[in-house]
Amino acid sequence: MAEPGGDLDKYIKSIQDGLNGIAWRDDRQVTRLKAGLFVRPGVKERAEVIIHKI
Repeated sequence: MAEPGGDLDKYIKSIQDGLNGIAWRDDRQVTRLKAGLFVRPGVKERAEVIIHKI
């Protein structure tokens, strides 16, 4: 049986690709990344993204 929550690196890649042309020209511009996967029963899955220009 698969672990709940999915594969974090695949989520990150999808989010970065989806923000190409919106938050940055290309995701190669991302120089720092902090990510975590938190699974709590009864809580709907979601992604939260905070972007800081450095």
